[in-house]
Amino acid sequence: MNQTPRHQFSPPRVSVREAPHEPEMVDVGALVATLWRGKVLISLLMAAAITAGTYYAYLIAAPQFRSTVVLMLNTRDENVVDIGSVVGALSAESSVVNTEVEVLKSRSLLAKLVTELSLDTDPEFNRYERTPSAVDEFKLLVKRRLNLTTPSAPLPPTEDKDRAREATIDGLLGKLTIRNLPQSLVFQITAETKDPKKSALVANTLADLYISNQLDVKFDATKQATAWLAARVSELQSDLEIAESKVKVFRTKTDLVSSDTLAGLEVQLKDVRDRISTMKQLDSDALARMDAIKSASSREDLAQVLQDPQLTRLLPQLASARMATAFDTRVAQITNRAEGQVLRGATQMNALETSQAELETQIARQSDDLITLQQLSREAEASRLLYEYFLGRFKETSAQQGIQQADSRVLSSAVVPTLPASPNRPVIVILSALFGLG
Repeated sequence: MNQTPRHQFSPPRVSVREAPHEPEMVDVGALVATLWRGKVLISLLMAAAITAGTYYAYLIAAPQFRSTVVLMLNTRDENVVDIGSVVGALSAESSVVNTEVEVLKSRSLLAKLVTELSLDTDPEFNRYERTPSAVDEFKLLVKRRLNLTTPSAPLPPTEDKDRAREATIDGLLGKLTIRNLPQSLVFQITAETKDPKKSALVANTLADLYISNQLDVKFDATKQATAWLAARVSELQSDLEIAESKVKVFRTKTDLVSSDTLAGLEVQLKDVRDRISTMKQLDSDALARMDAIKSASSREDLAQVLQDPQLTRLLPQLASARMATAFDTRVAQITNRAEGQVLRGATQMNALETSQAELETQIARQSDDLITLQQLSREAEASRLLYEYFLGRFKETSAQQGIQQADSRVLSSAVVPTLPASPNRPVIVILSALFGLG
């Protein structure tokens, strides 16, 4: 058995350093030679591409003419007279400007344009009016052979007309470009059709309809406001007549009521009360005198109570029978006169108290009547002021129907283009040549 040596010598390793990688250089001469060898093929493909591009640009692609009308949103409120409008002028906010752009794109406004120009009979806008092409007929034939089409029931004339109108509006939207110039109140309406005159007509007509629509909106709003104000003025006039009639009837049924009359009655009542107070004092004095007369026990007491000069002169001569008789007669006269004064005072007091009660009743009644009259008068005055305000507003609104102004105006009308906007035939030919060269 062979034994391997314990130590085996291996050959020394020699490290070999790799040479650095050098970038491959393009041989321009070889490339040019290659292209030159294929010059015939390149020329043929390039010629074929140019021919196809030229055929498409000049014979197949239909030229499209573009016409643009420029509008400006007028935010200045120019009033011919100083009368508040029912519909105010538009502001310059971005939301208002964007809203007007959407109004220009609205289907209701475009429907008016379709009606105005009878675009629903134009095959360029209404796809249902177009004659099917050979490709379309081939596709339809294939679908029929493969039973991919289902027969549909004919639509009623009204629905068929509505469908054609909606299709025309869709086609019209595809032909229009409406935009707002940044940082301005200017709008551009661009129409692109196969006919240059049609493009200008569509753009100008849409601008005219848009301005007319603004006037119509204001006119309708003013008309509705005028009708409402007319009805309101009629109602307020009726209310005013009823209120004034109530005042007139109340004045007729009651005494003459006024603040001056009531003040005069209050003065009379105060005078009566003062007289009653004075009369009470006089009656009290008269009764006190009668009591003093009745309580006198001698002629001397009577003379002192009555304080009459004649009795004072007769008092020292009472020893004479004739003088005593005269004294008694004089006392009787004074007593009778005092009793009569007491009776007259009582009668006058009753009359004054009756007059006071009547005046108080009259003042209370006329105070209530005056309050009622003032309330009715205030209601009539309020109705009059409201009626006059609405009547003035009605006249102002009626006058506005002839002076309405649109919120936009045309800066530049669309003109008939002389050159088509598309297709760009030179660009198509150049791109075709580059494609063929590639």
